[in-house]
Amino acid sequence: MAVLAPIHTPEDLESRRVTSRAAIREYLEIKDRFAKSEPSGKEYDRLSARLRQLPGIYAAALPTFTFSLCPFCGEALVGPFDPWGFDGFWWVEKHRGKVAPPTGCEHFRVLLGAVSLAGQPPIAGRFEAQLGPDTPYVIPRLLELPTMAAVIHSILMQPGYLAFPIAYFSRDTPPIGSLTPIGSLTQGWVESSYSYPDANGQYAWTVRNDPWDFDLKPWIAKGSVKWTIPNQPIAQLSATSGDNPYHNPAAVCLPQFTSSNKLRTGALPSNQEASPFE
Repeated sequence: MAVLAPIHTPEDLESRRVTSRAAIREYLEIKDRFAKSEPSGKEYDRLSARLRQLPGIYAAALPTFTFSLCPFCGEALVGPFDPWGFDGFWWVEKHRGKVAPPTGCEHFRVLLGAVSLAGQPPIAGRFEAQLGPDTPYVIPRLLELPTMAAVIHSILMQPGYLAFPIAYFSRDTPPIGSLTPIGSLTQGWVESSYSYPDANGQYAWTVRNDPWDFDLKPWIAKGSVKWTIPNQPIAQLSATSGDNPYHNPAAVCLPQFTSSNKLRTGALPSNQEASPFE
């Protein structure tokens, strides 16, 4: 039986939105104050301490969402999510350290994602946010690992964006660094690098540049791609017959980045080796 994320009341969601946005504003105000003229003495200590607190206050205010359902045991993958705009630290890799990772069953491997802006302008802050492409995709190398499957879900954001969590699950544990020199998985949603155990059991990191595949039909036919039923109050896995309902035929199919309420697109991953130090 799936363990479902708590249901937030509209009043609770609004309270969380206000608290999270207030934390972002205060964080930026303190940063700006430091940039203009660094305060001294007790005021510096007070502001520095507050600056360290604010990412945690933001993270604690985020509502809990269901990202996916395991296709093997039905357990829900849940975690904090920011549905109010890309100005939130959830979307900015270097500022999301206080945000707890998603939790799920023993079959969960990695969470990727995409976002359709649905014709709406991006709500983005000064820090660049990584959204993923504007329609769901898969990484063939991951789906070729034994028993691996990807499950596509959707989360309605404000002011009408549609986020697509893409969670990977497998019955078999993927090979670790001792068998695969650079690990077997990839960096997660909004992340630019991947941490993995190396042959000595120590953690190393790299940048994966695996190609993306937007043609999901062959993977659906193999049973490697599944999805949840759209527009359901409680997440339910579909029988996955027919076409993926989350596919957007008009999608640009490029990585999206936002900052200062502007959108730019990047180049698709090309499988070229990338140095973490470049």
